[in-house]
Amino acid sequence: MATANGTNIHVTWSAVPSASSYEVYRSQGGIYELIATVPGTSFINTIWTDGTFVYRIKAVSGGTASPLSAPDAATIISYTDDPIIPGVTRMKSIHLAQVRAAVTSMRRVAGLTPQTYPVVAEGSRIRLQDITQLRTGLQEARTAIGLAPMVFTDPTLTPTTRMKAAHLTELRDGCR
Repeated sequence: MATANGTNIHVTWSAVPSASSYEVYRSQGGIYELIATVPGTSFINTIWTDGTFVYRIKAVSGGTASPLSAPDAATIISYTDDPIIPGVTRMKSIHLAQVRAAVTSMRRVAGLTPQTYPVVAEGSRIRLQDITQLRTGLQEARTAIGLAPMVFTDPTLTPTTRMKAAHLTELRDGCR
């Protein structure tokens, strides 16, 4: 599991019996490069630029490495008002812009074209259509990378759905 926190991505995985070490591979779309060999089941990768990084692990035993693990991705981006607190944090257009950047980064790494977003003026309300578009874009990216699809609090957003902090938080979490 890869999880971003600030400029660090914490990568963890389950132990493999008889493994003496683990090789950590990283990609930003395309070829996976070996970035570390570690004795345990975790690795912290410090990243100084925003972007999405995909990780895979090989267990090494007796000089023989296993096949690459399933991928996991994490996106480094500085979110304003993180976390968004329901009933306290007012959702802002900057929140939408940051999630758009994170989803665009995920799509780029997945080899997908970026989505086209309508302009949102500073101080404008976030619309349910914006959330729906981002969900679609994120799900496509996660599928292309090989990640599990997201499960959302309100799977279908309708004109009567009330905007919730969870809608943005789930999108943020889907990119972390």
